[in-house]
Amino acid sequence: MIQKPLPLTFGLLFWIAFVVSIYAKITSNYPLDNIVVPFITISLIVCYALMGGKDYILYFSFMFCLIGDLMVMSDNFFYFSSGLTSYWGACVLFNSALYREKKTSLYTLLRIPKMVLPFAIYLIYLVLLMSSIQSHLGDLFIPILVYAATLSFTCALSFVVYMEEKTRGPLYLCIATFSLSIAGSLIGLNRFYFDHDSYRVFETLFYSPTLYLIFIYFKERIKYAI
Repeated sequence: MIQKPLPLTFGLLFWIAFVVSIYAKITSNYPLDNIVVPFITISLIVCYALMGGKDYILYFSFMFCLIGDLMVMSDNFFYFSSGLTSYWGACVLFNSALYREKKTSLYTLLRIPKMVLPFAIYLIYLVLLMSSIQSHLGDLFIPILVYAATLSFTCALSFVVYMEEKTRGPLYLCIATFSLSIAGSLIGLNRFYFDHDSYRVFETLFYSPTLYLIFIYFKERIKYAI
C-alpha cells in the first residue's frame, strides 16, 4: 500500500515548480522556465495516481494541458496551433466533468433567465477579446477563436452547474475555469497585443492554481486527503 508521504512529496513538487516558474519568468530565465513548467502538471498527475485516482478525465485533460504547455513555448505556427488544439481537448474533457455534475438538462436550465446570464456575459467577453486582438492573429485567428469559444462555453457552464448544485465540487470547477479564462485571455493579449515578456508571469499566476483546483476536485471525488 502506498503511504501518504509519497503523494505529499509530489504535491510539494507542484508548489516548488510553480514558485520556480514564477521566479524564472520574473528574471527572464526562460531555459529554467522551460525545464520546470512540465513538472507543474506532471506532479499533479503522479500525485493523483499515487492516491489511487482512476478518473480518466483528469489523466487525459492534464495530459492535453501538458502537451499544450510544451507546444505554446514556441512561436512556430504549427507548434502553437497544436498547443491550442491540446488545450481545446482539455476544455472538452472539463465540460464532460461539468455535465456529470448537473442533474438537469442544459436545455431545461437555460429556460431559467438567471442561468442564461453567464452565457451572455461570456459571449460578450469573447467578442470584445477577439475584436481587440483579431488584427494581430493572422492565420491563428480560427484556431484561437475555436479554443476561446470552447473555453468561454466551459466557463459559463461551470457557473450554471454551480448555481444549480451549490456544492463544493462544482465550486472548485467554477473557480478553476474562471481562473483559466483569465489565464487564456492573458496569453492571448500578451502574445498578440502587448508582446511584453515580463507580463508572462501573470499567465502562470492564474494557470497553475487552475490546475491545482481541478486536481482538488478530482481528489475529493476519491475521498482521499493529502
